[in-house]
Amino acid sequence: MRQALGSIALSLASVAVLVGCGSPHRAASGTVTGALVRVGGPPPGAAVPLTGQVSAISSSGARYAVTVGKSGRYRLSLPPGTYRLTGRSPMVHVNGAEMQCNGVRAVHVTARADSSGLNVVCSIR
Repeated sequence: MRQALGSIALSLASVAVLVGCGSPHRAASGTVTGALVRVGGPPPGAAVPLTGQVSAISSSGARYAVTVGKSGRYRLSLPPGTYRLTGRSPMVHVNGAEMQCNGVRAVHVTARADSSGLNVVCSIR
């Protein structure tokens, strides 16, 4: 009985630690939104939304990724820092492989702030 109570207390303490660890990280995140698009090609050359994946890579090398649906829109919740945005789509290929698409600029994320309109562009000729 005594051993069972000790196991239960240890389990509850572990859950409390895990719950406490997750909350501050989420509260300090910022949000990045935009679209994965293809530009170029035949006139008029308007941006075309793509399905695929968008990744944010921090200056320390941490990678965060999100799947992008038919609308091309993405939303990432990221810890504060500077990120390079990249993307890939099964709809755009170069030399038989998915093209790596790039964000137009690096993005600096701050706590509880939103950065919108950050498109990841697959530029074709």
